[in-house]
Amino acid sequence: MQVKFTLRHFCLYVCFLLSNNLFGQALPYLERPVTLHASNKTLAEIFASISQQTQVVFSYAQTFNDQQRVVYHCNKRPLRLVMQQLLEPSDCQFKNKGKFLILTCDEKSHSSNLLLNGYVYNAVDSSRIEEASIYVKQTRHSVRSDKYGYFALSYTTKIPQLTVSFAKENFKDTSLIVVNKRKQELSVFLYPVEKKLPYKTIDAITLLKDTLKLALKDTTSVVSIQSDGFWSKFRKINANFRNISDTLFASTSVSLVPYISTNHLLSVNTVNEYSFNILMGYSKGVNLLEIAGLLNIDNGDVQYVQLAGLGNIVSGDVKGVQAAGLINSNGGKAQLVQLAGLLNLNKNNVRGVQTAGLGNYVKGKTTGVQLSGVFNKVTICKGVQLTGIVNIADTLIGIQTSGIVNKTHYFKGMQLAGIVNKADYFNGVQLGLINSSDSASGIPIGLFSWVKKGYHKLSISTDELQFAYLSFGSGVEKFHNVFIAGINYNTGNNYSLGYGIGSSFALSKSFGCSAELSTKQVFTSIDVPLKTNLHNQLFIGADILIHKKFRISLGPELTVYLADTKGADYNKLDRRLSSGDLYSTFQGNMAIKCWGGGKIALSFF
Repeated sequence: MQVKFTLRHFCLYVCFLLSNNLFGQALPYLERPVTLHASNKTLAEIFASISQQTQVVFSYAQTFNDQQRVVYHCNKRPLRLVMQQLLEPSDCQFKNKGKFLILTCDEKSHSSNLLLNGYVYNAVDSSRIEEASIYVKQTRHSVRSDKYGYFALSYTTKIPQLTVSFAKENFKDTSLIVVNKRKQELSVFLYPVEKKLPYKTIDAITLLKDTLKLALKDTTSVVSIQSDGFWSKFRKINANFRNISDTLFASTSVSLVPYISTNHLLSVNTVNEYSFNILMGYSKGVNLLEIAGLLNIDNGDVQYVQLAGLGNIVSGDVKGVQAAGLINSNGGKAQLVQLAGLLNLNKNNVRGVQTAGLGNYVKGKTTGVQLSGVFNKVTICKGVQLTGIVNIADTLIGIQTSGIVNKTHYFKGMQLAGIVNKADYFNGVQLGLINSSDSASGIPIGLFSWVKKGYHKLSISTDELQFAYLSFGSGVEKFHNVFIAGINYNTGNNYSLGYGIGSSFALSKSFGCSAELSTKQVFTSIDVPLKTNLHNQLFIGADILIHKKFRISLGPELTVYLADTKGADYNKLDRRLSSGDLYSTFQGNMAIKCWGGGKIALSFF
C-alpha cells in the first residue's frame, strides 16, 4: 500500500515538530517531567532514557560510576527531584548549565551546607503552587516557591531539628518537623480553605457604604487617607504578607532597608520589642521603641515611642509618642502625642494631641487637641481644633479656632474664625466676621450673621429727628445685626447710613421687648468730604405682635451726637437734627450733644 505524502501533510508535520519544540523549550530542563520504570538498570541506561525524554546532556568524569545498578520508578516527576533521588546514595551533586547536567562527586562537598528543597502542591488537584511562603521561625529564614512550585531553603547545622512552615493565601497553613540532614527533598501538599459566600456581610457592608455616602454628601473633603490603598498594594508585592498569618516575635530588630534585616524576609511578620531601621524597615508591630532614619512601616500595633525622619505608616493601633519629619499615617485607634512636619492622617479614633505643619485628618473621632498650620479635619471632635486656615468637623463639642474658616454640621461650644464660621446647627457661640447656619439655639456674633431658620426682618421706622429708616436685621432673636439706611422727610436732603446690633425677647405670645444699639453717619451729599456726623442711638421698647409676620415696636430712644465742627455737613445740617436737651459740650473740634426721644417701627417677615 502506497502512502501519498502531500504538501498539506508536510506542513502539518512541520507545525507539529515546531509546537513540540517550542513547548519543550518553554519549560526549564529541571522542571521537565520524567517517567522511569527501572528494575536493576545501570545509571548509564537511566541517563540515556532521561536524555531522550528531556533533551538534557549528561556530563561527568570517568571516575563517576555510571554502571551502578539501581531500582527506580517514577511517573511524570520533575527532573530535579529525579536527579536528587538518584544521586543521593552516591553522595554526588549536579549542576544545570543550559541543557547540560554536570555531575560532581567532590568529597569537600560534605560540608555543613544543609539544604531543604522540594515542591509545593495543591492537595486537591496536585497542581503546583507558586509564591508559597516557606519559613523557619527559629532562624527567621524564608523563601518562596517559584512559578513551578519549587523551593530551596538552606539552614544551619546548629539546630538538631527545626520546624518548617508552609503558608499560602487561601490555603491552610502546614508545618513539618525536619531532623537535621545534609540534603532533604520534600513534596508538600496544601489544602485550600473552603470559601463561604458572606451574604450577610456583603449586605451589611453595602448598607454601611450607602449610609456613609448619605452622611458625608455635603462634607467638603480636604484630604483622604490612602492607608487602605497602601496596604492593598503592599499585599500585592509582598508574598509573605499575603501568605503568612502566623506572628513571629523578636527582642531587637536592626535593618538597613526592609529585606536587609536581622528578621530577613520575615520582617513584615515579626513583632519587635525594639526596632532600629537605619533607612527604613517593615514589621508587624513594635512594643517599646522604633526609630528610622527615613521610614517605619508596621502592619500591626505600635506603642510607646515611634520616631522617623520622613514618616510612620501603621495599620493598627498606636499608643504613646509618634513623631515624623513629614507624615504619620495610622489605620487603627490612637492614644498619643502625634507630631508631623507635614501631615497626621488617622483612619480611626484619636485621643490626645495632634500637631502638624500642614494638617491633621481623622476619619473617626478625636478627643483632645488638633493643632496645624493649614487645616484640621475630623468626623467627630471633642476638644479643640486650632489652625491657621480651615477647621472641618462633622460634629464638634468644644472649640474651633481658625484664621479663616470653621465648618461643622453640628457643634456645641464655640467657633472663632477670622472670616467665616459655618454650621448646619449649633448650640453655643459663633464669633467671626461672617457667621452662617441653618438653625441655632446659640448666639452668632459678627459683622453679619445669617441663620436660615432664625431672625431676618425688614423694618420701617421713624423717630423725633423726622428720619424715615429702612433697616434689615439678621441673626437670632437674642442677638442680631442691623443694617440701616435713612432719609429726612422734612428737609429731603439729609441722609444716613448705619449699622447696629439688637436683641428681642418674647414675654408672651403677643408681647415682648427689644433693644437696639446703632450708629448712623448723617450727611447732606456724597460729594461733600466725609467728616464725623454720628447719631449713636440706644432704643429700648415694647414689641406688639399683630400677626405672625408683623410686629410694632415703640419706645424711648437715647441719642448721643458726635460731630466734627469743621466738616461742611455740620453747618448744613438742620438744627432739628441735633439737640442738647440733656447734655451739650465742645471738645476741640468735636461737638458732643445728648438728648432723649422716641422711635416707632413696623417689622415684617
